[in-house]
Amino acid sequence: MRANGILILSSILLGAMFSCSPLKKIESSGTAAMNSYANKNYAQAFTQLSAVISNYKNNDLKVPYSLVFAAAHSALQIDNANAAADYYAQALNDSVSVEGIKGYLQSIKQIGNTKQANAVLSKYSDYLSDNGQSDFVVNEKFALALNTADDKSVVELYPQLKSTNEEQSMAYIDALEKTGKSKDAVLFVNNLLNENPSYLKAKEWKAMYYYNKAEDQYQSLMAEYNKDKNYTAYVYLKRDLKKVTNDFRQARMLFEDLRKTNKKEEKYIKYLKNIYLRLEMKAEAQAMDALLQ
Repeated sequence: MRANGILILSSILLGAMFSCSPLKKIESSGTAAMNSYANKNYAQAFTQLSAVISNYKNNDLKVPYSLVFAAAHSALQIDNANAAADYYAQALNDSVSVEGIKGYLQSIKQIGNTKQANAVLSKYSDYLSDNGQSDFVVNEKFALALNTADDKSVVELYPQLKSTNEEQSMAYIDALEKTGKSKDAVLFVNNLLNENPSYLKAKEWKAMYYYNKAEDQYQSLMAEYNKDKNYTAYVYLKRDLKKVTNDFRQARMLFEDLRKTNKKEEKYIKYLKNIYLRLEMKAEAQAMDALLQ
């Protein structure tokens, strides 16, 4: 009888010890935190998860991956990029995943740490590509190249993009110019506008290109003629100006098309006024001048 009593008492004590163990309490708190996360109450979940993770560490216990990842994702949802980056880094040390890498990159970019974002992308690019994320890798590399004004990389990466928008295309054109490939830029713009005639920025770039080319040549020819004004020089000037006229006409056509989209745009009016003057279209130039008054 006494032995039975001792056995019962021992069982009670063991149960009490188990129910009061640190791990049991932490796991219970973790369950509550994950419920908040599952319900998309990210602010509450982040607070709860952070406390649970701290309790695990304070008790020298391994923190479950699911809790760390949920804390990282919750932090990102409430725009706490620093905490998100820290938790994503911890999660990736435990287990590499596509979602973890993407979340880590997003949080680092929100912080503005481009150097670290490049390092992370370089470290995990093979893993991402092997898991069907090749397009994501190229897009991220292109975005980072733009962010760091790495024109050489922009030129190399743009053709690898599976799909592009006008902003990306204009960045590519700008990079081509800055890397001394203006002729390639012109050819690209021509093809781009054939495929996307609604790209007004590209059309404006092309108009500016032909205007600047023509104006630079015009100024150069006039400067040369003014050094020694004689009949022979005048004949050569008229001949060479005919070549420049073609570029002014190209610019005129493009700026006239652009002005149809925005009649009040002063920039277009000013360019057209000067182009009309160069083409000796005095009435049209006066009309533009009147609009500027």
